[in-house]
Amino acid sequence: MNRILSLIGVVLVVGCGPEPRDLETLQELRGVYMNPVDGQPYSGPVFEMFTSGSRGTGSLKDGEYDGPFERYYEDGQLERKGTYKDGEYDGPYESYHENGQLWEKTTYKDDEFDGPYERYHENGQLWEKTTYKDGEYDGPYEWYHENGQLWGKGTYKDGKLDGPTERYYENGQLREKGTLRDGKQCGEWLEEGRTVTYDHLCDGPFENYHDNGQLERKGTYKDGKLDGPFERYYENGQLRVKTTVKDGQLDGPSELYHENGELMEKGTYKDREKCGEWLEGVETVTYPPCSEI
Repeated sequence: MNRILSLIGVVLVVGCGPEPRDLETLQELRGVYMNPVDGQPYSGPVFEMFTSGSRGTGSLKDGEYDGPFERYYEDGQLERKGTYKDGEYDGPYESYHENGQLWEKTTYKDDEFDGPYERYHENGQLWEKTTYKDGEYDGPYEWYHENGQLWGKGTYKDGKLDGPTERYYENGQLREKGTLRDGKQCGEWLEEGRTVTYDHLCDGPFENYHDNGQLERKGTYKDGKLDGPFERYYENGQLRVKTTVKDGQLDGPSELYHENGELMEKGTYKDREKCGEWLEGVETVTYPPCSEI
């Protein structure tokens, strides 16, 4: 009997909490909601009605939103939920489409996106997957078409696209591929099946393709010049050139092939000059030693 009375007492205490107050009945002064009766910042549960017909609930502490909040569509379906701290978004956050499907899932820190971010199409398919840092895109990203096919992928740095980037059609066919630096296209790009070269050269790996989709060239730029292993291919996919470049000049082992795959010549370059022994066709040709160049 005593236990039953104790439970009734708990229910009565919970039921005696303050009723949520309409935000319209409070006075806003520089972002702080004041109780018009005593002129003090208001603390307690509140609700807000929006012109769209949606409704929001939350709590104020010393006149500012603080703690969990929720907002609902006109039909009562949850629209978004999260947490406030000292009047700013802070903590896990989710928003939803009107059909109830998840729209966004992320975390706020000091009123800005911070951490992993996911966004979804209305049909439930993943739309975007990336990371924020201090309110800006930062790190790898992936975007998807509504049918689930990859739309694009790349990397953000300090809020700008930076590095290798790929974009695709809804059917999965490659649309364009290249490199960006500080959000700008640079170097060679494959666009709509064509190779386009931008005036702004960029460091890092690159690839470009023949009109039939076969790889044409691949290598690496450093300080705006080719540097490192470099390969070039015929339209039939056969290797054409395999060599090494240093500061934009041929330097190191090199091989050249005919379109049928037969070796044309093989040897070594030093500062763009042939050196040592070379196989040229069926003959061996000797050039000055590489150490003397």
